[in-house]
Amino acid sequence: MGLAHPSIAPYGVFRSKDGKDILISIQSEREWKKLCADVLGQPDLPSDPRFASMVERVRHRKLTDTTVGASFAAMTRNELLKRLSDADIAFAEVNTMADLAVHPHLRRIEVDTPAGPVTYPAPAAMVVGEPRHYGAVPGIGERADTAKEKGQGQAQGKDISVTDQNVMTEKARPRPSAPMDRPQHPSRRQSSTAQLTKGLRATLFLPIGEPKPGDAAPFTVHWCLAQPVFPMSELGPDGHPTRGGFLPPVPLPRRMWAGGEIEFFDSLRVGDEVTRTSRIADVTMKSGSTGVLCFVTVDHLITTPRGTAIRERHDIVYRDVSTAPAAPAKPAAPPPAAQHRESHWPIPSCCFVIRR
Repeated sequence: MGLAHPSIAPYGVFRSKDGKDILISIQSEREWKKLCADVLGQPDLPSDPRFASMVERVRHRKLTDTTVGASFAAMTRNELLKRLSDADIAFAEVNTMADLAVHPHLRRIEVDTPAGPVTYPAPAAMVVGEPRHYGAVPGIGERADTAKEKGQGQAQGKDISVTDQNVMTEKARPRPSAPMDRPQHPSRRQSSTAQLTKGLRATLFLPIGEPKPGDAAPFTVHWCLAQPVFPMSELGPDGHPTRGGFLPPVPLPRRMWAGGEIEFFDSLRVGDEVTRTSRIADVTMKSGSTGVLCFVTVDHLITTPRGTAIRERHDIVYRDVSTAPAAPAKPAAPPPAAQHRESHWPIPSCCFVIRR
């Protein structure tokens, strides 16, 4: 897919008339209409059935990208950036190394070398109130003994530094007893049973039958297996486990599902001993129109004695409670004509009530 998105179109890099690459991400119908009218100059494009919804644009991704790309190719970078900014469309420029070298946010420092002073990109980290001082670049062979001594000290678990007076100092450095990594749940195991397979088949309106050892269970059975169990005393007000154990202690009260991805490599079968191993893969703070957001990515690995069966990425978003009144919802657009339709009428046995 490259920079494209499997379920969003248009989403990717488009080139301007003067050869500059610009990345756009159109994630709503409002943005699509604004892009067509204010940037592409084609306000009637959203009424074309092939572009009338995200589903149709993804289905006709090649045509969508070609249409957007043709309009971009007719305008210069500066024209496009102004139109995108005025239309409030999310975009980013794809910089080359030459662009990065003159980027206004790139900080540079100057240091002395045996051949004279040179400038190069400054280290990214900045400590408030502690200005950094950069020494001269040593010549070939200069300070060789110091470097050798320092390497020997680090191998023995010590930090060695050289002061301005060239006096060596050292201090003990504790060595980690194990490699540092992001939080990980202890692996949990549970067997896939015939009864569980029958229940899931019934829930998914599949023929129930009499599953035998070795029969494949429905694809989503892994959501029912080897899940963590917590006592009621350890649940937060949102019904999820309190944070600070496996999940990071995010100070935002609302937790929501943000997305995910599942890869199936092998079926889970009746009688399989299933092992689930979970780890925190990423934590990212962002700021959106509704305030501060924290995205937490959890990777799950589902294995059986045969090897890896499923890999799943679970994206969680935490946000604050909004105190602003909700904007009135706009009438939903009529759904596109379906190629297949199946109706399920709710009955009391399909519903449940939780009383507190």
